[in-house]
Amino acid sequence: MLISPSSWYRLSWLHSTATFLVFTTLFYANIVSCSHPDIPDYHDNCAKIVPESPPTSPEFTIIPFPPNQEGYFLGGDGMFSHSNSTRYYRYYPSGERRVLVIRSHHVHSTDLDGVYKVQASLILQPSRSSYYVEDVTYSYSYSPQVISSWSERGVLSLELEGFWSKSTGKLCMVGSSSTNSHEGKARVLQALLKLNDVKSENEITSLIRGTLESLNSADDSSYFKPISLLMFPRMNYTYTKVSKELDSVCTAEIDDAKSSLTLPLSKSICSVFSQGSNSFQLMYASGCDSAKNCNPLGEGVGFLPGVMSLSLIECLHDRPSLRFLLEFPNSSYADYYLPFSPNTTLVAEGSWNSKKNQLCIVACRISTATNSLNSSLVEDCSIRMSLRFPSVWSVRKNSAIVGHIWSNKGANESGYFKRIRFQSYRGELRGIPGLKYEYTFVDRATNSCLKKQPARKKETQYPDANSYDMQFDMSVKNSSGKRIGWGYASPSL
Repeated sequence: MLISPSSWYRLSWLHSTATFLVFTTLFYANIVSCSHPDIPDYHDNCAKIVPESPPTSPEFTIIPFPPNQEGYFLGGDGMFSHSNSTRYYRYYPSGERRVLVIRSHHVHSTDLDGVYKVQASLILQPSRSSYYVEDVTYSYSYSPQVISSWSERGVLSLELEGFWSKSTGKLCMVGSSSTNSHEGKARVLQALLKLNDVKSENEITSLIRGTLESLNSADDSSYFKPISLLMFPRMNYTYTKVSKELDSVCTAEIDDAKSSLTLPLSKSICSVFSQGSNSFQLMYASGCDSAKNCNPLGEGVGFLPGVMSLSLIECLHDRPSLRFLLEFPNSSYADYYLPFSPNTTLVAEGSWNSKKNQLCIVACRISTATNSLNSSLVEDCSIRMSLRFPSVWSVRKNSAIVGHIWSNKGANESGYFKRIRFQSYRGELRGIPGLKYEYTFVDRATNSCLKKQPARKKETQYPDANSYDMQFDMSVKNSSGKRIGWGYASPSL
């Protein structure tokens, strides 16, 4: 049978493609096998914490974590290779936010009742400047998650396996990772992960805390100092605060619900906070400085915060409830790269009150006695917040989100502080229908223009508000002609 030239070309292309796929697959398999060295012995390191037991089949459906459980860590200096990530570190300060992800692979029940074998990856990211991915499997998750491609971004991934006790909440795992030293030499990190309070049921005061310790000898180049870890659990969470106190949480709010936008069924509270920066300016009562009765963080912090940032832990679709962290940095702006500090962070849960058109929130302080995240505790849950979306904007009032923070304690009680107002930065639309604009300076603006009638033409006299013709840059100069500022303007409504 004769084969046409075009057929020969197709066959040649398929043969080349197949050969490329085979070699690519073999090459990738070699990389993976070299990247995961042998797991250290579990019995010698973990048996006294959670006993070892043979796994059973099939794979168990209840897991201690969602597929991707995010968190934070402190320590780990010297364990990351910077040879491939120097260009990313030159732009950010040395005290960067260090985040982690526990990515669960397999969970099996065992012969011991309430003991489960767990296989997972622990991914440590020393800077938030690396890649991110969102987990959409469990409601909404906006905390950064690290992609497992870590070799070029200074991210370290350890393959772990161990056992979890449902009754004690303890998880003990051993694992290892191959990486390069600062000099470029290959090294194998062997590690022991110990977590506490990994529970099957969680609420606002629940924290997962633990340590990651090196199993290499202290004189080994692969050795690293202990790392402390902190996570906010997302599995089987119960909203215990706002579910009981929703009607009373927002009682101290002074704004009228009629001046707030109604959240329609087609617009979830999750989507509102997935837009914008979620940073807010704090406005204190007159006479407030760093006094203890003005600070939402309590005594001993040493500064009065000027800004607040909100980051979601999870957001539910079946009901208008959400969990988030409120951070109060010692800075004039909410820096995305600032280190995570429990003592300047509140953990909160909120629920949308459709009667008052407000998000009613209960927040708790997190305390840490030492520089280790492993000692963190959630204790004081006396903080209340209300948050709403104004229905009318003007040139002076154009914040998409406004609200109040106050203490539920008496004025003479420890931890009390005066009411604080907050507002989002101006001009950020949140996509909620019904927003109106009130022109309060249009007469003054008209009088400042030349009294000249526009030319009569068949075409329209004014450009489209959303066109580039309505956007312009600005430069501010002083009397000597030196530029002292710049900006730009574009229509928002």
